[in-house]
Amino acid sequence: MSKTVSKVQVFISNIHFKKEYNIYVVAKLSTYIHMEDLNILTPEEINKSLGQIPGWIYKDDKISKEFVFRDFQNIVSFVQKLTPHFQKIDHHPDIHIYYTRAVFELQRFSVGQVTPRDIEVAKYIDREYAEIGK
Repeated sequence: MSKTVSKVQVFISNIHFKKEYNIYVVAKLSTYIHMEDLNILTPEEINKSLGQIPGWIYKDDKISKEFVFRDFQNIVSFVQKLTPHFQKIDHHPDIHIYYTRAVFELQRFSVGQVTPRDIEVAKYIDREYAEIGK
């Protein structure tokens, strides 16, 4: 059974500054994090989920996978393609970039463990990688 971090909905507010016409405009952006995204998955739940996303491994309280690319530029382009989605859902993987490969590591840093959101992000990365080919 998953452990729940909290039973209330967490509300996060970020303030962003934008310079327009030499005046700084303050824009307030709000993000809701649904509590089911913060459930800590058990090792059994993680391994069951990983059965649906081949190549991902569970180790050291995170899931990870290595992806192979033609060259460094393809890796950087791929990461740039993913970045807006990561920003939108407020989930930022660790990404280790080498010349022809990249390793993505996922865990919810606010809880230090793997959550359902990590599994969904892994599926998203796999779908996007399948679309670009190698």
